[in-house]
Amino acid sequence: NESTELSEIKKIATYLESNETLMISTYHSGEVWIIKKYSEGDTAHIKLKRKLPSGISANRDGIYVATEDCIEYYSRSSLKKALLTGKHQKESSEGEAGIKFDRKIKTGKVLCHEIQSRSHAVYYINTRYSIISKDDNEKKNSFFWSPPFISEIKPHDYCHLNGFAFEGDEPRYATCLAGTNFDRGWRLFPYSSGIIIDIKKNAIIKTNLILPHSPRIVKDNLFVLESGKATLTCISLETFHSKTLVDLPGFARGMAMNKKHAFIGLSSIRNSNLWNELPVRKKHKDKNAKLAIIELENMQIIETIELQNGQEEIFDIQILDCNNS
Repeated sequence: NESTELSEIKKIATYLESNETLMISTYHSGEVWIIKKYSEGDTAHIKLKRKLPSGISANRDGIYVATEDCIEYYSRSSLKKALLTGKHQKESSEGEAGIKFDRKIKTGKVLCHEIQSRSHAVYYINTRYSIISKDDNEKKNSFFWSPPFISEIKPHDYCHLNGFAFEGDEPRYATCLAGTNFDRGWRLFPYSSGIIIDIKKNAIIKTNLILPHSPRIVKDNLFVLESGKATLTCISLETFHSKTLVDLPGFARGMAMNKKHAFIGLSSIRNSNLWNELPVRKKHKDKNAKLAIIELENMQIIETIELQNGQEEIFDIQILDCNNS
């Protein structure tokens, strides 16, 4: 019910810094939660109803939300106006009520996964075509990069390219579920076939990962979620040695960090023979999606917040920090 949801939102907001906005996309349930913590400690939130919302991105100008066939842009002024009501608002999938997107980038049904906006462009994981695409207002949906083992650009989801980590203004590392080069090849390989690729060097730097997602550069390390075994893994970018930082209570996908905490999405596992033997399935049976809060100083889970009202799957999490804007 609504009171339970408000309680969840207030819990989440306690771990945000002043003037931070947290965004969570929930994919199959078709919702994007936007939670704002003001400098005086008050909180406000809105909820966008979109069709299959996946990757989300935030910068000082606003936010981008990937949906089934496009990426929608919501300006900061539009968000500010909606959040200042302090009310729970819903929006139809056509954008007729509540907050409306300012513009959209047509992508087609490319299984868009993670996206990142920079001042000059929007980059997005075009999973169906096994590439990273780039939209810079001049060149729409243009090719930016593909894994070195991909021989042709076709809509066959060869390797399930799903995430990227940025270094400066461009993507530097990418995650795939396997290094395969044939139609949905990753589905036929062992679940421990996940890889990380150095985009700049066009080289695979890590293998044998179990469903890697959500790579993030943290100082001289790369943090990545191994969804299939429910861990937050740290990979040294000097030695490429990896170690488990946190054992997580569920299928992990979607991660954002502020100065003190990491916010990690935990989802139910889809009913598919593909995932029957995953280590995470043997450890965790929960149906509801959760948000795990990690204290970065000691890498401990300090709270797990369950999302009620039928939320089963978190896709992406992002934080917008307005303190310096």
